[in-house]
Amino acid sequence: MRIVFGLLLVGLLATGCAKIQEELLGADTKACASETNDVATALAACEKLVAAGNSDSKALAHLYFMRGFQKLRKDDAPAALKDLDESIRLDPGQWIVFANRSNVLSNLGEHDRAFADVSRAIELDGRDFRLYGQRCWIRAVQVRELDTALADCTKALDGNPEDWNSFNSRGFVQFRMGKFKEAIADYDAAIAGDPSVASSYLIRGMAKRALADNAGADADIAEARSKDAGVADRYAGYGVVVQ
Repeated sequence: MRIVFGLLLVGLLATGCAKIQEELLGADTKACASETNDVATALAACEKLVAAGNSDSKALAHLYFMRGFQKLRKDDAPAALKDLDESIRLDPGQWIVFANRSNVLSNLGEHDRAFADVSRAIELDGRDFRLYGQRCWIRAVQVRELDTALADCTKALDGNPEDWNSFNSRGFVQFRMGKFKEAIADYDAAIAGDPSVASSYLIRGMAKRALADNAGADADIAEARSKDAGVADRYAGYGVVVQ
């Protein structure tokens, strides 16, 4: 997963009505909503809450979202997707659910649906700048509207200059556009902020190769593979063949 728009109980309380707030005060709900609890414990709490049912569609939508979020933490994307679908069916006004579903769909290779979801999340509430970074990434993967993709990533970085994911995404856009020096600069920033991401080294290496810096390219590509043996194959799926 590239981005998960985190589930914070305080955020849910702020968006819900009084009835939802009252129901979200229980220990089971706090456990279900936790981003730090053991996943099995959190999922068990979520299952209990969903099984109990709720006559209020917005409250039930929140429960499905929370359970879907925990399934994302478990890396069970297909099961998470079903819960996010149900959450949106019950309450189609939750930008954060569209954002998370976009992320899941993108990782499953359903980029058109992912693009539609992140765009809908921005329509509902565009204040989270990560949304623009996510839409930038999807455009980069699909090699579509790259000028607009660049603008989206730049907007994300204007909102949060330490969004290393968006530096990574903008670097990929620059690479797709043949702006190799600019791509290297963005990947330099991404690596400075988060040196654990293999793709930053991989595409920086490819950009260096395009500029005839073969020694630098070899070093970066080797570093990428040492961090993630499958990164080159993953980017081959995006049409980037490592040389």
